[in-house]
Amino acid sequence: TPALSSKGAYVFRTTSVSVVQSEILAEIAMGELKGTNFAVIYDQTDYARPISEKFKSEIERKGGVVNVYEGLDRKSTR
Repeated sequence: TPALSSKGAYVFRTTSVSVVQSEILAEIAMGELKGTNFAVIYDQTDYARPISEKFKSEIERKGGVVNVYEGLDRKSTR
């Protein structure tokens, strides 16, 4: 999680920046898969929220439409 990265000088994240993954996913969704209309349902966490926001903005920037954009609270869906 992003909070883990700020725990100290010797704690590191070992994956690429998550919002970069959103850009790649949007490219695949609209390019290879030829999608134009999307529903984004994301986990309401500090980690997932910026990823979903970036995906939504990339889809809209590329001319796609996000018809549904909803966050789910894990605690309320169990």
